[in-house]
Amino acid sequence: MKLAVLILIMTYLTPGWSQTVCGVIPTYFKNNNTCPPRAVCSDVFEMTRDFQNGTTCTETRTTSNCLCLNSEGRGVHLCPIDDDHRIYNLGGHRQYTCEPTCSFPWCGNRTPSPNGPVIATTSEQNSHSFGGKTFTRIECRCPRHHRVNPQASHNQQRATQYAGHRFNTATRHYSTLYSCNFLPHEDISDPCAQ
Repeated sequence: MKLAVLILIMTYLTPGWSQTVCGVIPTYFKNNNTCPPRAVCSDVFEMTRDFQNGTTCTETRTTSNCLCLNSEGRGVHLCPIDDDHRIYNLGGHRQYTCEPTCSFPWCGNRTPSPNGPVIATTSEQNSHSFGGKTFTRIECRCPRHHRVNPQASHNQQRATQYAGHRFNTATRHYSTLYSCNFLPHEDISDPCAQ
């Protein structure tokens, strides 16, 4: 048993092993449910993996969260991973939706509720409309959904920030709420209106 653990540790620390997790990793499919309206159908993560032994590599991981309906409403297809469907979440984290990005309303055009800020995204947990699974829904577009400032600190790169939660006791449905994250001096004009 100790020899097997030692071999596993040595394999992990060997620079050649790092190539098996570097580059573009095959897409991980969470499930084959059809995406609810405005859902994030894929998450793409780009990172530099550090093996703590002087070896690093760049890795791109894609998670397919759900399948998109065809434009005719019949049949499904994979999430479109292209610029027209991209929403930035953080510097190394992009999200994609079945609907084109510019089809979502601009958060700056919405009126905040008396109870808090405009909600940009929600994490819908144990959703009945999604087979009891969790998904992220885009309610409106924030300025940082279109671009990320790579010079900003990690928290200032985020497109959204935590804004509270909502729990429906009748359906046992829990939602985590996020509002736009931006600084007062940032340009908050709608890029889709240009």
